[in-house]
Amino acid sequence: MSLKNIYYELSKHYDADYYTKLAKSNAMVVPVLIDIISDEYFEFDKRQAEMILENISQTDSELVYPYFDYLCDMVDREENPIFWSMLKIISNLLSCDYLDKWNNKKEIYFNALNSNAISKFSIACSCAANVVKHKADDAERVIKVLTQAKEKLFNNNSDFVMIASEIADETLKIIENEISL
Repeated sequence: MSLKNIYYELSKHYDADYYTKLAKSNAMVVPVLIDIISDEYFEFDKRQAEMILENISQTDSELVYPYFDYLCDMVDREENPIFWSMLKIISNLLSCDYLDKWNNKKEIYFNALNSNAISKFSIACSCAANVVKHKADDAERVIKVLTQAKEKLFNNNSDFVMIASEIADETLKIIENEISL
């Protein structure tokens, strides 16, 4: 399938499963999705491309893993919508991190988990179970940050401190249930 056809298929707005199957059959789908997400001039729906890439990273992480470093670089740009999606995608790739790329890039995640911005903290919490499950050496650090979240002062108002505490508690429960610590 040509690049033109891939872009055409993406413009049809099928469900994410359709595009996951397409990515399995054509190695160019993942780089095209990344290109759409990272290029500010594309007319395609960036959010749809992010959701498709996130779905592929959940179901077939090995298709996205070759782009691990590039995705981490996108997180470093801290463009909020991209930051959220890319951090989730990166955490999905930990299941196949056979080159241990995480070890050189994990501070991106921990900076978000330790952030005083509730949005960054909450997205990092949504990735915590994957980090703990696939990177056991970092489990204690993740759990420590989540346990101390009640004492954090977030950039927003005091209502968000309570919300952060609830997010951290819920994340710890998820980790406990999924990982059986």
